[in-house]
Amino acid sequence: MNKEAELLIKLNDLELLIKEMEDPRLVEKGLGFKVEKREDLLNVRQRIRAAIRPETLSRFDRAWKRYGRALAPVDDGVCCGCFGRLPTAMGSSYDPGEEAPSCPFCARILYWAPGE
Repeated sequence: MNKEAELLIKLNDLELLIKEMEDPRLVEKGLGFKVEKREDLLNVRQRIRAAIRPETLSRFDRAWKRYGRALAPVDDGVCCGCFGRLPTAMGSSYDPGEEAPSCPFCARILYWAPGE
């Protein structure tokens, strides 16, 4: 997995955490751990976003806005975001050094777990 894919995974998780912090139902129950300052999370988010290429960030933002999750793992040639079977050429031509591809069905950014 390349550096940008790792950053995208971190950004996706951070966006989910910030979203949960803003949900009044979850704030009442607690997140399971204490976050002192929301601003700290926002600063980390900005640092991660600054390290990702603008065109990739644009794809991330569009998928996030549409689905609430911008990434989807691939399992046995299937996008786990929409459960669409990916074209066989897509799985065999993916190079971890290149920009992560998007699902042709749901447009989420795809990532393969190590060993896939």
